[in-house]
Amino acid sequence: MSKRESLIDIGKGIGSILVIMGHTDSTSYKLRIFIDSFHMPFFFILSGMVLNTNYSIFQFIKRKIKSLLINYYILNFILLIWNEIINDPLKCFKNKKKYINFIKQIFWCAPPYYYYNWFIMSLFTTEILFFIIYKILHNIIKINTKKLFNIQNSKYFNLIAYFFSLFLLFLLLKYGFYISLINVKKYKRRYYFCLDLIPLNSFFLLIGYYFKNNKKLLTYISKWYFGIFYFYINYFYNKNKKQKYSYLLSENKNFMNFSITSITGSLFLLCICHYIKKNKLLEYIGKNSIIFYAFHSKISLNFFEKLNKSFGDLSKNFKTPIFRFLFVNIGTIVHLSFLSYIINSSFPYVLNITDFISKFDFKIYLDSKEKKY
Repeated sequence: MSKRESLIDIGKGIGSILVIMGHTDSTSYKLRIFIDSFHMPFFFILSGMVLNTNYSIFQFIKRKIKSLLINYYILNFILLIWNEIINDPLKCFKNKKKYINFIKQIFWCAPPYYYYNWFIMSLFTTEILFFIIYKILHNIIKINTKKLFNIQNSKYFNLIAYFFSLFLLFLLLKYGFYISLINVKKYKRRYYFCLDLIPLNSFFLLIGYYFKNNKKLLTYISKWYFGIFYFYINYFYNKNKKQKYSYLLSENKNFMNFSITSITGSLFLLCICHYIKKNKLLEYIGKNSIIFYAFHSKISLNFFEKLNKSFGDLSKNFKTPIFRFLFVNIGTIVHLSFLSYIINSSFPYVLNITDFISKFDFKIYLDSKEKKY
C-alpha cells in the first residue's frame, strides 16, 4: 500500500472513531464541541484526495451508483429491519404506513431516516455534480489552450490565476455556508438528496482534490509545528462555545467560526495521519468506515450505552465519567470491528451487491456456453 493510500485509510479510521466519540453521551461536552467543529469537512477532504477524474462522466456516475447510492439504500433498509422489526417484533406490523413513509423518505433522502446515513447520499450528489462541472471546464480549457498560450507564458499569469482561484474558493465556502444555513432556517431540514449542501461540500472536496495533485504542499503543511498551530487555533475558537453544532443542521451561524474551525481541525488531523504513517487497526477501521458510520449510532452505541446503565447499579466504576467513556467507546469500536469482519467474511456481497450480480450473470453466461459445446 502506498503512503498516500495509508494516509487515507488512517484518516478515515481516525474520523470514524471521532464520529463515534462525538455521538457518545459519556464523551465530555467540550470534546464533542471540538470534534463536531471539523469531523464532517475532514471526510469530504479525504474523499477529494481519492477522487479519480480519469473516467468519462457515464463511467463515473455508474461507479458512484454502485459504491455509494446502492449502499445508501441497503444500509437504510438494514437499519429499518433492526429498529422496527428485530427490536420490536410484536408491534412491527401494526403500523404499515410507517414502512410506506420510510420508503418515500429514503428514496428522496428526507427526514427522519436519512439522518442515519445522510453523508453517503450527500457525498454521492456532491461528487457527481463536481465531476460533471470539472469535465466541462476541463474540456473548455483544453479547447482554448492555444488561444491562451501566449497569456500563460506571462510571468504574472500564474500569480493572477492563483489569487483568482483563492477568491473563487472563498466565494464557494461563503455562499455554500449561507445557502445551507438559510434553507435549514426556513424549512427546518435539508433539501431532498441534500442538494443544498453541495456547494459547501464541494469546497472541502476541492481542497482534498488539490492536495491530491500537490503532494509537496500537503507534506509541507503537515509538519508537526503546523499541527500544533492548527490545534491551537481550533481550540482558541472553540473554547468559549457553549453549544456543539451539527454540520447537517447548520447549527453554527457564525461563518468565520465555522470556516476557521473546520479547516484548522481538518489540517490538524492530516498532520496526525502524516506522522502515524502505518497502523493496522486504524487502516482496518478506515477500510470499513462505511460499516462503522452506518451502524455505530443505532446498533453498537445504543447497546453499550444501555449496558453501561445496567452495570451502573452493580459497580461504581460504571458511573465514573472516564470509565464510562472508555467502556462505551472501546466497546463500540471492538463490536463494529467484529461486525465488519463478519460482513466481510460471511456476507461479502452485502455492500457489494452489484459485484454479486455481475458474478452471477457471468456464471450464467459460462453455463450457457458449456451447454452449447
